[in-house]
Amino acid sequence: MNLSQKYRPAKFEDILGQEDIITILRNQIARKRIGNSYLFLGPSGSGKTTTARVLAMAMNCEHPVKGNPCGRCSSCQAMKRGLTYDVVELDIGSYRGIDSIKHIEMTTKFMPFGNKKTYILDEAHALTSQAWDATLKMLEDCGDHILFILCASDDGIPEVARSRCQEFTFQRLEPKMIAQKLGIINQKERFGLDLNSLRFIAEFAQGNMRSAEMMLAQIVNLNHGHPRPRQIRKFLQMKMPEAKK
Repeated sequence: MNLSQKYRPAKFEDILGQEDIITILRNQIARKRIGNSYLFLGPSGSGKTTTARVLAMAMNCEHPVKGNPCGRCSSCQAMKRGLTYDVVELDIGSYRGIDSIKHIEMTTKFMPFGNKKTYILDEAHALTSQAWDATLKMLEDCGDHILFILCASDDGIPEVARSRCQEFTFQRLEPKMIAQKLGIINQKERFGLDLNSLRFIAEFAQGNMRSAEMMLAQIVNLNHGHPRPRQIRKFLQMKMPEAKK
């Protein structure tokens, strides 16, 4: 059960804890002032990649509503199903070398079906030195039909990359925000967990929404699907050394 995927936000207003960033991006879409390259920095689970996907969807949406993707047009539906030609997402943690960037560079020559061909480079801080050189060249030379979104932690990002992108820093999520979303999932999935248990999960997640959702998916299977607060606390405390790595 992949709760983080099932309940991933598909609209800007559903993204938690990043109000200023969301306001700017929505206004850019609504006013058609979108840039060519963005750098989303911040801790894991703070919404960087999710925001990148919503931005890519809104950018190519046929009928955006106040900067939001409509979610119904052919472009939005294709992206939801992972079948769009215009959005390419690459996990740099697994494809960090120069060959991956060269492959992207070749595809930038082709025009998109929609407004922009969008490249989301997740974990961009993992790029090798040679790959960074090629990426910087693409950022400098990309045409108006291209949109680059780099998602990364704050470490390992060359200063020259920052200067070529609109930079946004994502904040770690507050436990209250995480608990509220866990409450929505708990209700929709009919898990039956009490509020104190949800709050404990949210605190333990240390600002990482994805971790909280993964822990929730595990916890609901304790005690034959009826976990007790004491069992939840014991399970999470056993994971504590792992969380500190």
